Formats: sequence, structure tokens, C-alpha cells
Amino acid sequence: MFCGCGGDEAPTSTQSVSDAGSRVCPANDGGTSPRILSNKSAELDGPTLGLGATPNDSLRQPIRIELLEPEPRFVAGPVFAMRHTLDDRAVEIAFSVTNVGATSACFIELVGFRVKDAAGATLTEAEMYNVFELDVDLWTDTCLSPGESGWLLTIQEFRGGANLFSSIAAIEFQYDVLTTSAPLPQARVIPDVYTVSGGIATVCFVNAGAGPAAITAQTFSQFVALDDAGDPLDWGFLTGRIQPIGLLQPGESGSASTKFPSSYQGTAHRMRPFIDFESPGPSAEPCSTNEPCLANAPGASRELEMVRRLGQRRVHTRDVLRRAGN
Repeated sequence: MFCGCGGDEAPTSTQSVSDAGSRVCPANDGGTSPRILSNKSAELDGPTLGLGATPNDSLRQPIRIELLEPEPRFVAGPVFAMRHTLDDRAVEIAFSVTNVGATSACFIELVGFRVKDAAGATLTEAEMYNVFELDVDLWTDTCLSPGESGWLLTIQEFRGGANLFSSIAAIEFQYDVLTTSAPLPQARVIPDVYTVSGGIATVCFVNAGAGPAAITAQTFSQFVALDDAGDPLDWGFLTGRIQPIGLLQPGESGSASTKFPSSYQGTAHRMRPFIDFESPGPSAEPCSTNEPCLANAPGASRELEMVRRLGQRRVHTRDVLRRAGN
């Protein structure tokens, strides 16, 4: 899956949203201001993520990207294969993608995705993955405006149960963009602080925009844990306790938590959350708590969004099964 989102202004390094409206989370009391990167994400410094039992370098290694076809519109950041523990059989893959083109790119897919060893043999493969940003015909997190970055986040595992981390050397794919239409939403759901208690991470956010955002029980908010250089160490879903469910009005705040305590054996003090919100529709009525708000989307876009949501559910299911087994 790919995460990120479009914004209605250029990113800034010190923009604060902690004063916007009433809060259900602790305020950012003197901590580092969030670095807002889009209308649904920010880099946050905060308490320790992970158990701190293993050096980070033992749980992460750089790998290569091998493109099937050149794509001058996108530049990828450093790519890493990551694991939670030294004996973890699953491998997380994460890297950023920046749109260096002149137009927005939505529903970005990585087609022909496969994981390879040093000799070029296929270790695992998948039909496609999505990159997260925001298309606001649907308000789906699929678009990258010019200059914006999103993330590719996935979990890979050998079906035979062998250790994938020791064999992985590269990933291969080609980019595909299905649409370049990206009107902007009025809502801006900005993460501004996170807390950790009992291994559960909770990300707090506020709607700093001019219109409502719909928060449903089926949203797939995520976070990437980062090192001091901004490179990935771990990633996970924020699909535990989500509040509020319904419309988040301008100035209102909410939160989303991880479902399980962290099993990551390394250490991080920074994260970039992506808060998944949806269009309230022209009538501004609350969405169903079980289904995305797709009723008012154009037919073609609605179909693309439904496919994307199914992909999110598949990766989320793999993540839940993995973490529940730890």
C-alpha cells in the first residue's frame, strides 16, 4: 500500500495546529512542533516507540529498486527491508516516493511487484500495490501533488516459512498512474502529537481545515516510525480505538491507536502518521461506520476506490495475524 496526501498549501516546518478547537488528547506541551507535510500527515517527535532490545541496524537493511520501465515523474527514497525481531519470518518493506512532475498523480500503482534475491530469483510477488496520497473527488488517500511524497508500505513472507530477511536484495516493479485529477478537500486532518502507553501508540489529530471530514470504523490510518534521518524503521496500522466515529468538524480533535502493543525490538522517537478520512458527501451526513463514503463518488472513481480499499484490507489482515501471533 502507498500512503500520503494532497494539501492546500506548501508544507512548512513549524506550523502548529494544537490550538485548533477542543481536544480529546493531551496537548503538545512544549514538545517539538509537528512538521506538516500534507493535509493528513505530519512528522512528529515524541516518546519511545519499540522495545529497545536490539540495535536498529540489526533489524533493517537497505535494498535496491529495479524499475521495469523508467518513470521520470517519481523519485524514490532509500528502500529498506525491516523486521520486528531477529527471528521474524515476515519482512516489512518501506520507501518514500516523491512526485517531481508538474501535475498531480492519483491512484498510483506499483505493477509487477516482486521481491528478488541477489541472483535475481523471485522470492515473493504481488499483482500490484498502491501509494498513499489524496484524491479528493473521493477524498481517498491516493494522490501526490507536485513536490509531495507518499510511502509504499507492505509486508512480505515466504509461503514455505523460510527467513526472507537474509535473502532479500531488491524489489522490482513499474509505476502506473490511473488519473491525474486532484481537486482539494476543505478538511485538513493533521496529526499533532502521539503518546505511548503499555506499548500502544495513540496518534492525536485535529481538523485544521474549513470543512468536515468523515471518520469511520473502517478507515486505515497508518504510521511510519522513522530514524533521525527520516528513514523508516517500522510501520503499522492505527486501527485500534478510533474516536470520534462520524463527522469531524473544523476545530475538532480525535485520535487513533494501534491495535496491539509494539513487538518491534528496536527504538524510534519519530513517526509520520497518515490519518485516513473520507468525504462527508454534499449533504454532509455522517458515513456508515462499516463502509467507506462512496455513494457520491463518480462511477469510475468509486470502482478504483473500492479496489484500493480491498487491497488495504488484505494488507491489514496480514498485519493483524502477524502481530496477534507475537
